[in-house]
Amino acid sequence: MKYIFKKFVVLILVTFAASLHLSVYSQDNVHLVETNELNLSVSVGFGGLENPLIDAKNTLLPVIPHLSYYGDKWYIEDFSIGYSLIEEPGLIIDLFTDFNEDGFFFELNGLENFFITSQIPSGPGKNGGLPSYAKPIERKVSYLAGVSILIPNEFATLKFSHLRDISGVHNGYETHISLSKVYSLFSGDLALELGAKSKDDKIANYYYMVRPGEFLTRISSYSINTIYNSHMKLAYWRKITNDWALDLQLTRTRLDSELAATPFIKQQYYYSGFIGFHYRF
Repeated sequence: MKYIFKKFVVLILVTFAASLHLSVYSQDNVHLVETNELNLSVSVGFGGLENPLIDAKNTLLPVIPHLSYYGDKWYIEDFSIGYSLIEEPGLIIDLFTDFNEDGFFFELNGLENFFITSQIPSGPGKNGGLPSYAKPIERKVSYLAGVSILIPNEFATLKFSHLRDISGVHNGYETHISLSKVYSLFSGDLALELGAKSKDDKIANYYYMVRPGEFLTRISSYSINTIYNSHMKLAYWRKITNDWALDLQLTRTRLDSELAATPFIKQQYYYSGFIGFHYRF
């Protein structure tokens, strides 16, 4: 039961990490939220995350619960906790926490059940073929904390954030930058975003460097430098009633070329998204 509960929690976390919610702040107006009130909602439909790891399973989740609370300074958004330092029409600076998404791939990929029975394909592949696992691949999900700077204006919204590991998993850091724009379309909001993430060598090597005894095939030793991933996001949100809204999201992520060349990765691009309805209690 404990194992099943852990998997369910990680499924929810990875879907949160893969999803794109429209920003509270748009270029033309402010989307008001209720303060000092606990908000519960649920998304019902088809949500999924394509796993780029070799022999990994994709993640599907038809029901995604949400929880949020906004105080005068403190706020909670699902599993993220934040504190607003500055909140002006043209500048928002927050301290916040969030999960690193790399650990999700290993928690959900099914490799803990993939032992010596794995077969090496006869066709060509990296290092002479896809790796065969000799023992369970174990990587932990890490929790990060840092600062976020949001600069909304009439042209687009620029966001910059820097986070460091506070869970003691790898002691690394990552930096995010994104540019987004919200358009009015068919009585709803269409959001487009371009972004990039840099992750230092501590994060890259903890998750994606092969450790002794993990593979049956011989893997030449290697190390990974700072990696740079990029993404494109598209989201559409349309209110139907006071309680129901249409929720569409799609993200395409490109992994760093150096990372994609490691034995763990089967594809450089992967998709995540959700299509369905959002209900607010």
